[in-house]
Amino acid sequence: MSSADAGDLKAMREARFALFGRIRRITGFLENHLADEYGEREFDVVVDAVFPDGRDPAGEVVMPDSLEDFLKEEIVNDLLPLLVELDRTAPLERDPGNDVWETLRINVNARSGVTYLSVRNALGDMESVTTTGVSTESAEEFNGWCECRLLSETQDSSWDAARAERRVVESESGWFQVIDRGANRIIDIIRSQGVETLSSCEGHPDHGYVTIRGEGSERLAALFGEIGWTVDTSSTPGDGITVVRMPHVHDVHGRDRRWREVCAFLEQRLDLVDAPSPAPGP
Repeated sequence: MSSADAGDLKAMREARFALFGRIRRITGFLENHLADEYGEREFDVVVDAVFPDGRDPAGEVVMPDSLEDFLKEEIVNDLLPLLVELDRTAPLERDPGNDVWETLRINVNARSGVTYLSVRNALGDMESVTTTGVSTESAEEFNGWCECRLLSETQDSSWDAARAERRVVESESGWFQVIDRGANRIIDIIRSQGVETLSSCEGHPDHGYVTIRGEGSERLAALFGEIGWTVDTSSTPGDGITVVRMPHVHDVHGRDRRWREVCAFLEQRLDLVDAPSPAPGP
């Protein structure tokens, strides 16, 4: 990376942190007020940043008519423009020809008084791409997610090839989730062995993991352990669920190297030339 590119990356990171701070001040006020005045009611104030052609390019707000006027003004005049500005700093996928137009969404829940920031696909079923909060820690997480998208480099491997596919799954509760592209290949390998995958994260850049269940999961977990991944069966004892976690990494290049390494190792040990792609799991 050139010094100019590094400078641009640093400036963008600082801009996102500043926007998170301004958003956090507004949502903190909204959380307190909604919990005090509307806490017995279950509803979200939903703020979406940017929509594709044919919809309001400045975004959209969904909130009850019963909200007090000063709250509506705070949301429309202050929160929405900040979210649109944050949206412009993020490396979002926008491919209308393939029904992909990612945008940022903020949900403030009246009953819980909790705010979530998520990336959603406005041209699909508003499926979730990633979700975080608006805290300082969440700002760090979001910056990590953005920088992983910007800095990850494609190489010649089965893991990289699988990342070309965008996969969406529906949960039992009816919401839709985009699988992290970096988890595609490992899911294919695991499911080719008849083992179920329940959840996954490619890491942004740290904390990559896959949750598995079913006959054969112990054998697979042992193979992950051989290559240095942590095997955890303690979080939900007795239900047959195992979480395999990537060793700690410092940056996206270390993360990508770990994924390529474990995929190649499992392919070799399981004698897989090309693991089939069954219906994807999360």
